[in-house]
Amino acid sequence: MPSTTPPNGEQPSQRDLSLQDGQQVDEETQKEFVGLIEQLHHGQLSEEEQVRLGDLIVSAPTPEPQNQSVAMMRQVSYQGPLPPPEQLNAYDEETRRLIVNMAVDEQHHTHDMRSKGLEGAIKKDERGQRYGLAVAIVGLVAATVIAPFSSVAAGVIGTLDLVGMVAIFVAPRILEKQRTGSQPPEDDA
Repeated sequence: MPSTTPPNGEQPSQRDLSLQDGQQVDEETQKEFVGLIEQLHHGQLSEEEQVRLGDLIVSAPTPEPQNQSVAMMRQVSYQGPLPPPEQLNAYDEETRRLIVNMAVDEQHHTHDMRSKGLEGAIKKDERGQRYGLAVAIVGLVAATVIAPFSSVAAGVIGTLDLVGMVAIFVAPRILEKQRTGSQPPEDDA
């Protein structure tokens, strides 16, 4: 009968069958079990051999339950520049003062950066409005100057000027309103 090699590379007849607690299975039963397993690998088990293999598996003594251990882990986290009071109080007074000063400096820096970002955004909007006004005035002046010579050209220039201003200033607010489903921010000016 041809033999198959299990994944670990050992021949089935070379392995000792033992239970988890170290009890050995007698040699005759072991040989019979290995032979039936080998036939099972080849699909050559008869009905009687299948029943016998099942009996061997069921009649094998059950191992004693293994000891189990349970481990618990506690994780504590905090958010922000300051540690929790219990941990902060573990330091000496000078170290506590340094930690609190670092937190204050970090908060001040964060506020400054947000303020500068807001000021930059406001200046950018104001600059865009000034340039837009200049372009609109230049377009209207050009339309006015060309009007005596060609009313069609003046109308096209004036129309493009007004459509451009609407596209630049009104359309983004309408799109923002549709996207967020809320009212556009109100201007105080």
